[in-house]
Amino acid sequence: SPKPVMVEMREFQRFRKSLPFAKLPRRKSNAVIVVPEKMAGWPTCFGAYLLCRQAGIDPDFAGAEHDLPDSRLYVVCSSEDEQAYTYSAQKRVFAKARDDGATVLVIYGSMNRFTHLAEVTGLETDFGTKAPCTRTFSLAESPDCKMTCDDRWTCRLKAKGAEVLGETTDGEPAFTRFALGKGQVFVINSPVDRAAIARTDVFWGDKVVPYYRMFRAAAKAAGLKRAVVKGDCPQVVLTEHPAGGGRVIVVAVNCEPRSADCQIRMGGTLGAVWRGDVTAERIRLAPNEAAVFDVSRQ
Repeated sequence: SPKPVMVEMREFQRFRKSLPFAKLPRRKSNAVIVVPEKMAGWPTCFGAYLLCRQAGIDPDFAGAEHDLPDSRLYVVCSSEDEQAYTYSAQKRVFAKARDDGATVLVIYGSMNRFTHLAEVTGLETDFGTKAPCTRTFSLAESPDCKMTCDDRWTCRLKAKGAEVLGETTDGEPAFTRFALGKGQVFVINSPVDRAAIARTDVFWGDKVVPYYRMFRAAAKAAGLKRAVVKGDCPQVVLTEHPAGGGRVIVVAVNCEPRSADCQIRMGGTLGAVWRGDVTAERIRLAPNEAAVFDVSRQ
């Protein structure tokens, strides 16, 4: 008798052949994760990717020491090396905010160090030490939701012009926004990208640690446009595939082995639904299931 995995593979082939297109068009990216090239930066970049996807962001990657592709949102990962981002790399990414009007989200944890910190982030260093620490903080939009994050180094920051959007129980800025030229810079003062791959409670279970909400706030400020905007359901991730003529093919995946009922807002009209329980207001998915549908942009 066929193994269950073979049955699933056979059913997927049947589903794929039933679609009216041979393959998906290339997905649309709406952000760039800046990868430090002076160190093995993939772990934190992978964590940043997970948080982006939870927040409804679909990023690409780009090396910090090369010219950055145009984007409305850049995510700068934390680092275990204070030399991870050269001065030219720092100037390159912050120029995207100052000169081009982009939004830059900096994850300022561990050994991240930037020249002219106050000028580009509206924050200044109070003191730093090699001692590890655990920060407990909450966001102004949800003060009762406490989050913790471990850091291998302690760097205490003070606001110097930045708007504080979240703070620790000790009153230290934890999440800030700063207007820089034509754009803006957000800072998360904890290595949440490293925590995203070190703690299962960031991406698994009924009550995940909602680091992704800070990414979502940055995406909203950047004015990212999507055909489908999801509600507060981090276990469901979406990709959008422009198909021409104002049509977008959307793939929604439930990343957990439990059912998902995700509210959505469509920037267009729902067309064909080839897989899944999809309406203009919500997507319902069985455990580890996917939906594939069509939206005509308005």
